[in-house]
Amino acid sequence: MIDLFAEIFRATPLCHVINDEVFVVHGGIPGPDPRVWWKGMDNQISFDGRQIQISLSEIENSNRFMEPNPDENPLMVDLLWSDPKGKDGYGPSGRMSSGIYLFGPDVSRNFMEFNGLKMTLRSHEVKAQGYRFDHEGAYPLITVFSAPNYVDKAGNMASVAVL
Repeated sequence: MIDLFAEIFRATPLCHVINDEVFVVHGGIPGPDPRVWWKGMDNQISFDGRQIQISLSEIENSNRFMEPNPDENPLMVDLLWSDPKGKDGYGPSGRMSSGIYLFGPDVSRNFMEFNGLKMTLRSHEVKAQGYRFDHEGAYPLITVFSAPNYVDKAGNMASVAVL
């Protein structure tokens, strides 16, 4: 039975677009191309990393019927686990392993402009108030976390987005 649930979960989309304007995703924006790996994790590192933007149709047509792996399906990994940062460019994430990226406001803005979007809603990180405006301005990126007191110890509030 658990295998059936896993297969159904894999069939769910990696993201949604609401009213042709709002990009809804668990993690974040597609990572750098080519991929760059770090042995150490220095959050001060930042680099430009994508000359050609990923389209929504490329995301829709990507193979999600596999285990997420930064070597085999980096787009899936980015959509599931990348996180925003305040500084422009890409940077390494200390979250899980190499191949997970942080992305700056310029990265999210470029992705949204290319795809004709106006906002990104994501949910991957606990936020004390239940939400946070991670990237502000003309193309906001907002983290909305709906689980209060995550794993019975975070002490965070929960939130939902009403559009």
